[in-house]
Amino acid sequence: MRYFDHDTQATSDDKIIALRMECGPEAVYCYWGILEKIYADEAPLDLSEDNPEAKALSYRLAVAYQSLIGYVENMLSTGLLVVVENSENGGLVVTSERAEANIRAYREKRESARQAGKMGGAASKRQANAKRSLSGRLADAKLRKEKKVVDTYTVSTTTSCAVGAPEGGGAPAPECPVCGVPMDATSTFKPNTDQRLYRCPLCHEEAYA
Repeated sequence: MRYFDHDTQATSDDKIIALRMECGPEAVYCYWGILEKIYADEAPLDLSEDNPEAKALSYRLAVAYQSLIGYVENMLSTGLLVVVENSENGGLVVTSERAEANIRAYREKRESARQAGKMGGAASKRQANAKRSLSGRLADAKLRKEKKVVDTYTVSTTTSCAVGAPEGGGAPAPECPVCGVPMDATSTFKPNTDQRLYRCPLCHEEAYA
């Protein structure tokens, strides 16, 4: 956690007053430094002498390690902190009951937000798909159909007789005046001429040539 609540009446708390009366204002300063560490790590604090984090905390607070442990013992006796367990080397592992409750609530809220984000993302995707108009889907289908026709034409032109050319060879088929695609030859001729009827495979435009 990057932040935690600080009661505006904390200096009037009986336990804080008892700590300040017994050990002085430096002990109160150390108490808030310990709380910051617990909240930041979202875990109890191991104050074992061989724990580098405990030594680093003592350095940041500008308090001798043994003095810090003496203050912690007073915090334990007044109920500001509680012992979670003793470390393997006999050092104290401490936390704050209030901090632990706040951390649990924070984690539950964070998990709820994460789950809500997942559900919201899925719902947004469904809504976006539902908003696609029928005309848009039809346009996609038309494009796929046209691509299939063009791909078929491309493959067919690799053979000895190109699509659109008259059967038995001859001059290449004319291009469609509308879309520019080579037109397919039909078996129909213009009356009294040798001009063949051609039809565009895409737009179905017809022309004699």
